[in-house]
Amino acid sequence: MDIVRLRSPGIHYTLSASLDDRGNLWVEGHDLSAWLEELFGTDEREYSYTVAAPDVARLAALLLEHLRRDGREPAGDDESVVALVAAVFSAHGIDASRELRTFLQANQVRYQFTVR
Repeated sequence: MDIVRLRSPGIHYTLSASLDDRGNLWVEGHDLSAWLEELFGTDEREYSYTVAAPDVARLAALLLEHLRRDGREPAGDDESVVALVAAVFSAHGIDASRELRTFLQANQVRYQFTVR
């Protein structure tokens, strides 16, 4: 499921979430932007956050609590972790990945970050 998809001159940014067949949550990002060249020496960056299956239910509960604290409910009452990630982070646009990382760290949710 796409969380964010931005297309404009000089910026192509996608952040998507899915569960694999073992129940691990994958949040994958793809940036294609000229400003990345200045930061990383390349204009393209692909990365992923992985939350292992044993931690996914806790993350879903934290996300649902976050939404409700803001007076919101999941879209269509979909409380799957993928839908909750989208509901919480889609409004952050190009900052969604940074906001996700901040949320994971603040709530001590274990994750693995990989750059490809």
